[in-house]
Amino acid sequence: MAPNFTVFPTGTPPSPQTIGELLLEFDRRHLATLKYPHSTRSRIAMYFPPLHPYTLDTLTRPLIKQWFDQINAHSSSQACACLKHLHLLYNKCLEWGRYHGLNPAYREGTATALTRVTVAPLPAPSTSLRPGMTIGELLEQYYRLHISTLKGGGRGIMTNMEKHFGPLKPYTLESLTVAQITEWINPIRANIPSMAIFLVKKLRHLYNWAEQLECYDGKNRAMKVPIGTAGKRKEFVREHEMPTLLDILKRQPLRERCFFMFMLTLFPRPGEAAELLVSHLQFWTDEHGETVGMWHKVDSKTQKIDPIDLPPVLASLLVTYIRSRPKPSTFLFPGRGNKPLSVSRWTQLWHDIRKRAGVDRITRHDLRRTGSTWAVDTSKDLVTVSKKGLGHTNFKTTSIYVQAMDSSTASMYRQHEARLLNVAEPRQAVMKPPFKTPPRALGSPISSAVHSSVDVSRMPTPDPVAVAPVPSTSHEDCWQDFPG
Repeated sequence: MAPNFTVFPTGTPPSPQTIGELLLEFDRRHLATLKYPHSTRSRIAMYFPPLHPYTLDTLTRPLIKQWFDQINAHSSSQACACLKHLHLLYNKCLEWGRYHGLNPAYREGTATALTRVTVAPLPAPSTSLRPGMTIGELLEQYYRLHISTLKGGGRGIMTNMEKHFGPLKPYTLESLTVAQITEWINPIRANIPSMAIFLVKKLRHLYNWAEQLECYDGKNRAMKVPIGTAGKRKEFVREHEMPTLLDILKRQPLRERCFFMFMLTLFPRPGEAAELLVSHLQFWTDEHGETVGMWHKVDSKTQKIDPIDLPPVLASLLVTYIRSRPKPSTFLFPGRGNKPLSVSRWTQLWHDIRKRAGVDRITRHDLRRTGSTWAVDTSKDLVTVSKKGLGHTNFKTTSIYVQAMDSSTASMYRQHEARLLNVAEPRQAVMKPPFKTPPRALGSPISSAVHSSVDVSRMPTPDPVAVAPVPSTSHEDCWQDFPG
């Protein structure tokens, strides 16, 4: 439900192309081409009705300022987003020839330009937001003004919050203590760590959102509750489970067999495989007579296109499947109305397959972990699997997917044990003389060069009684104690 806006004056009689009519064309020609238009459509449906009677020629900057301020009273982020949508509408109408004037919605390139427009003071918009609201009452406004504008209407977020926020609804943000939040979140964290992380983040955002709308003026007590960490999944199809799974897949219809073999062989994200277009695939016959192909992979996060070679068995399977489809479709795995098969349907199909194969713990996304783990174990090429197969830019992310296989672990221990047991015996040390050249015999004369540099006359004469006679020793006698 949209907030209550002040009714604008009628102004100039509307032309045939009102903003309401242009928004329909804007939705058909622009929003329909976007991948995720849901939040934009929800925002336009909620905040743009006051502008519907006007045309782009009659909509002035003071009127835009008035409309902007009324939205800004509820949410500054929504106000800036709406202003950007209006700016884009002007530009699209200029491009389509529907408008030939200036763009008053975005002068000087920033939304702050509207703050320099002087208009008459407006009455405060009516709202049900007030200080001292309970969390239950605040959540209703939070769903209406924030969650509903997110992708897909925020149905999943709303469902999870309604499911778990029940114990907090009687409290107000002022009366809620850190101990109560901790007592509420600990049982959830013990069962579902990822859900606990999500709920703590949403409670923190609820505090900030209420403070932004001047419904709360205090500390964000949820910031003192640690978010925690979710355990990293390490599940993948083991070596003793793979033959059974492949045998079950061979008995499936061709569509299901192609999809799940595509996941195991090329390990894409499930959404990338489900929304795969036929135009992204190319097939040909190589010099050996085998059917090979290439997949122009569109990364679902970066939208970059990366060519991936299709191995022969998978390429032949895909060609057979494409030729056997009863109706041509843009998508490789079509559903109803020329749309890809829904995620819920793929989840249901995989649930039946994994139950029959005895791998109930494996999810559809775990097939991505399975394929990458087997590929690294086979090729020993972590770089290619990470960059090309998984599409990761950080090896730390790859370490979450690639796991150690049982056979590799056993082989590592066998090799380690063999090396420990087969260490070579240490060689017997060979004694060497301590001198590289035979030592000078005691009492042998000093070289003439040294002797000539010493003034013998200045040296004291030794006492003949105190000096013991030095025995004469030859070089051969010095070496007789050394071996060799």
